[in-house]
Amino acid sequence: MKKTLFSLCLAATMMACNNQAGNNVKADSAATSAAAVVLPIDTVVLGDKVLLVYPLEKSAFLTEKQELYSDNYSDSTEQVALTRDSAWVTREADSLRFVVKNGNGGGFKNNDKTDGDDYVRYYYKGLLSDIGYYCVSAAYYESGETILVSQATGERVNVWDMPLISPDKKTFLCFSYDLVAGFVPNGIQLYTVNNGKAEQVADAELTRWGPGRMKWVDNKTLEGEYITLDSANNELIRPVKLVLQ
Repeated sequence: MKKTLFSLCLAATMMACNNQAGNNVKADSAATSAAAVVLPIDTVVLGDKVLLVYPLEKSAFLTEKQELYSDNYSDSTEQVALTRDSAWVTREADSLRFVVKNGNGGGFKNNDKTDGDDYVRYYYKGLLSDIGYYCVSAAYYESGETILVSQATGERVNVWDMPLISPDKKTFLCFSYDLVAGFVPNGIQLYTVNNGKAEQVADAELTRWGPGRMKWVDNKTLEGEYITLDSANNELIRPVKLVLQ
């Protein structure tokens, strides 16, 4: 009888230990899964879309030289673009002229002989053949922007900076950085391209951080640079992943 009782107690103890071990494994697995969940550090609302910003361990631009300001164009860099696209774009002294399929080409004329608010200097940046738009940089007295000109109709679309076109060519984003001076917007614009026409979805100005260089990974994902300022206005750059939903 004593022997039977001892055997039963031993079996019960072993079962309890096994259950405890199983519970520990499940608890460890749950803790590991919870630790693997990465939460976004920001959510940027763009109309009916959102851009979720996640931290990354490694920068997509680790081996590339940092150049935040994409509008540093000059006569020499413009000449490269003009030579490449000479069949469609010409410069005559102060003016840029475009070939447009419906004949309504028009163009841009510099007003760079003044230091006032009416100063403007236009630089040709290139043909965005993926969406059918010429791209022009406009430098004003204390600001700047990018102007897209439809190759089909001549219609103009004013955007904050050079479009970054998605791999499927149905969407583009414009990232503009200015956390200090405030001469240009600091934020993100979202556009869709439908039947060769660029249509704005929304824009969002950012206050806590600014976007640096960006590149598409797929039609919904980008990798790029998340820029903040320390107390001395020094730039702190972190790698991030952006997911468009």
